[in-house]
Amino acid sequence: MTVHSSITAAPAAPSAAPVSAASRIRVKLCDLGLAPENLRFDVPEDAEVPRLADTIRAAGVIYPPIVRKGRKGEPAFMVLDGRRRRFALLRLVADGLIPEDFEVECLLAASRAAQAAAAVLPNAEHAPVHTADVIVAIGKLRRSRLTTSAIAEALGYDETEVRRLDALARVHPDVLQAYRLSKLTLTQVRLLARLKDRARQANFAQDALGGYFHEHGLRVLVTGGRITVEDPRFALVTEAAYAEAGGRLSADLFGELPAEALDGDRLDDLWRTAAARVADGLATAGLTVVCSRERGLRAPDGLEHLPFVHWGSLPEDLTAQFDQARDDIEAAMALVAEATDETREAALAQMLQTRLVLARLAAGRGEIGAALLSPARDGLDVTFYQRPAPPLPQAELPADDEEEDEEEDEDDDETVTGEGRVASARRRWAPDIPERAVQVDTAGVTHIQHAARTAMATRGLIRDLVDHPDVAVIAVTAQLFKHLALNDTITSDASLLRIAAPNGPVPAGEDDLESEVWRRLAARRDAFLASGLRPLAFVAALAEPDRMALLAELVAVTVDLREARTTVIRREARAEAEEVAALCGADLAQRWTPDDAFLAVHSRTQLLAFMAEMEAEAPRGGGIRKDEVVRATAEAAAVRRWLPACLRWGVGVEAAETPQPEPEAAAEVVAGEPETGAPAEPLAA
Repeated sequence: MTVHSSITAAPAAPSAAPVSAASRIRVKLCDLGLAPENLRFDVPEDAEVPRLADTIRAAGVIYPPIVRKGRKGEPAFMVLDGRRRRFALLRLVADGLIPEDFEVECLLAASRAAQAAAAVLPNAEHAPVHTADVIVAIGKLRRSRLTTSAIAEALGYDETEVRRLDALARVHPDVLQAYRLSKLTLTQVRLLARLKDRARQANFAQDALGGYFHEHGLRVLVTGGRITVEDPRFALVTEAAYAEAGGRLSADLFGELPAEALDGDRLDDLWRTAAARVADGLATAGLTVVCSRERGLRAPDGLEHLPFVHWGSLPEDLTAQFDQARDDIEAAMALVAEATDETREAALAQMLQTRLVLARLAAGRGEIGAALLSPARDGLDVTFYQRPAPPLPQAELPADDEEEDEEEDEDDDETVTGEGRVASARRRWAPDIPERAVQVDTAGVTHIQHAARTAMATRGLIRDLVDHPDVAVIAVTAQLFKHLALNDTITSDASLLRIAAPNGPVPAGEDDLESEVWRRLAARRDAFLASGLRPLAFVAALAEPDRMALLAELVAVTVDLREARTTVIRREARAEAEEVAALCGADLAQRWTPDDAFLAVHSRTQLLAFMAEMEAEAPRGGGIRKDEVVRATAEAAAVRRWLPACLRWGVGVEAAETPQPEPEAAAEVVAGEPETGAPAEPLAA
């Protein structure tokens, strides 16, 4: 019997006499010689023979050697098949484990034909045993209640190897079948063995048999969500500290994946404690220190990301400071890389201080207010946030060129283009837009409820705005004025209008409010396609009322007041919405009252509060279902034309006191220029 140390190699087939004329006999080992007709007569003993000897010692000679009678000058019997088993028995004799006259059960090949077949066929024409068959055999041995050590001793295997084979034997039979057919590799079988769900194992095996095996998906299932010793938090918390705190590690049975940390919460607590110790210097400097496993993508409320610094445009003295700060960071990182477990925290604390110096340089007039610490391969990563920088007083604004030589001023005026002057003015002056105080009550409101309420407010305002072209002109003009004349760089989330339809067409019948607007635009589109004109010529050819109506429809579909979460309040957009609603005289209750779909996202307590606000009689009784309360609330709201407070517009536009021209000045018209409001010549189609 041949036994291999690696499960990737298939053991040789058991020897068997190919003739029926053989008879069983018992022969003393000292009377057994090796027949010269054996195909490997001249091959010396190989390195696996000692292991085979251990197997024979534990389990005996399971497959009898095939022998013939010795001829003149030969021992009494000669081995035709069983050369390595004879070598193993002789080794046991040499080690003093069995006597020289140890009796071996053999098969005697009597005829010449039987002897020839025994010498050739077992060595040249047997079918190799597949590793899958070895796996199945180990599984059967384990089910027969043989211990791991007993199987390992009998086969000469390492106990760890037996445990691995036993784990592979527990997979779904389809997995081993796919492995036999070379549809799966042994590595993939090991991956499947890590899945506890045998039904999923069968699904993957069927995919493999069909030629569509998804190894990446399997790896994601196996390794996804595992916290291993390669987690970056172990760069700050050593495995020894984790184990000392009671943390457990589970080694991979097959030695292919990193060890898994079974106590993730304990590891996280240790990491946060260590990170707080390292960042003690930042806290002492007045910074708010936050520890998180993920790097923040959005600045906390009241703070900003550090501005981008263009190195090439810095003055020489400031460039030198930046270069020195970067050199200090590189030196600190080198100390971190060379640090031991005992000195790592001190080295990381020094690295954070050097990063703070660079952050302060980048912030300029801004003040560093917070630091976010997150795990990294080298220990810690830090992201700094600044408090908004106060505006420069007028006295500190950059001086004009009037202080320079008059001749140089004249030369500069000749060389600076108009665009350059505008760009320079924008860099020096970007006015602050007055803020409107917006009160938003989100207490007890879930994100789903908040999203439903703001979505309904958006649809209602769209419907009101589409019937007021004059207000649409005001809204879109104000938007352009903000972005172009005031150099306003706020994001689209801070504006009510987005010059792009944020929601897309609403199919007819799904929303009676917004779909009406899209029906009008669909009619405009059909008219445009039928005209054969280009867009500009088509709009120019419209009558003034139609052109203003088209503008109102286009502006209306850009309205977006939606807020997905109660933590994301778009206050500037809300302020603009209140102003637009006041100009339109918006009253959603005239077009819509809370329906079943809107009310269904609210809790029973909130629905009863709505009924109380309407002074309507709420359904009573312990068996009343929520859908009945929703229906009753919707009916009461429809009768009373009632809206919840979150959908009412109650704030008007703050009218600015704009100076009015004198009557005489207003009546003057410059010669040769048309009066304001005079019709212009139509564009050529």
